[in-house]
Amino acid sequence: MTDAPPLALSWSRVESWLAAHAPATHRELAPPAERADIAEAERALGVPFPPSLVESLSRHDGSGYHELVFMYRLLSVAEIVDRATMCRRIRREAGLPREHPPDQDVYDGWDDLWIPFATDDCGNHLVLDQRSVRAPARVGLDDHEQGGRFGVHPVYRSLPTLLDAVAHALETGEVVHHWEPIVTSEGELEWEVE
Repeated sequence: MTDAPPLALSWSRVESWLAAHAPATHRELAPPAERADIAEAERALGVPFPPSLVESLSRHDGSGYHELVFMYRLLSVAEIVDRATMCRRIRREAGLPREHPPDQDVYDGWDDLWIPFATDDCGNHLVLDQRSVRAPARVGLDDHEQGGRFGVHPVYRSLPTLLDAVAHALETGEVVHHWEPIVTSEGELEWEVE
């Protein structure tokens, strides 16, 4: 998966697949976020949201309680602010630096220029890196015990690339970065580690 298609196309593919195969997860997709709420979140965090995140939130303000992006559920605008604020507080209490050099791929702790956009059940996050000069809005994994990691897999290069990979896995049933989509008897999408 080299160049990702437009985010809107990937969202349409995901929505269509969910409606046909995982209706419970489809029903959980939130309505669009208000642009004023996104702007307020940017002001509250002091970090502009990348266009891809604004576009995604303008489509769905989170994915409810279901895993949508592999084992992660998408956060709403309000949850993004809550999670970033919590991670910043933890960083401060631990005495860690506020920001890190932008040219690294592994970090000891939270960076205030990261924007969390998805979370798992363990308190880990997918983040968009707003400080990188090499790859603006690159996707990273923030592990609450191991810190941040970037460049883990090409699937995580950007939000459009990530959503395209999800759409591909759903449509084909193929394993993508060791995640395989399954649908429960209740019509919920889940991901199994292959």
